[in-house]
Amino acid sequence: MIPSLRDVRLSKDQNVLFEHLSWVIEEYLDFTVPENCSVFYSGNNKVHAEKFANSTGKFIVQHTPGGMYLDKLDLFNQNITYARAPLKWHQAVEIWDMASAKFVKQAKGKVFTFIQSIPPIQDGQLRTWYRIELPIILYQNNVTEINFMNNDGGLNAVYSKLPAIEYLFEDLQV
Repeated sequence: MIPSLRDVRLSKDQNVLFEHLSWVIEEYLDFTVPENCSVFYSGNNKVHAEKFANSTGKFIVQHTPGGMYLDKLDLFNQNITYARAPLKWHQAVEIWDMASAKFVKQAKGKVFTFIQSIPPIQDGQLRTWYRIELPIILYQNNVTEINFMNNDGGLNAVYSKLPAIEYLFEDLQV
């Protein structure tokens, strides 16, 4: 059972909520999906990824039990206060980054991505796909193929994971 936010709400410190959610993600939230069913997206491609996932029985991170839990918290909504103040924007990003990392680490077989027409940098920072998800996919052995999808759900390109590119990420701490 996931620990309650009840005691966290009494704190005036945003860091208490951040630390609590970090712990909950690590210890309690489940982001697993069946093999060949992980779908990733960047930016406003969420609508296309979600439509594809819903029509093919696959999952975006928000469709997992852990993702549904975090999605209900609406962490980017500055009008919602859990710890008598909303999380700072960068804290909400970091919480979702932790969730994305846990989601991608469990991915197996073929993965599907919707990253078209999205610049790799937003607000001076690499997007989650480039900063967290792609390096983990390339580094781990469970993913065999990356399918880059068009926004209509059609296949744009397929990259089979080749051992030759893994040397690029040898020093990466995942």
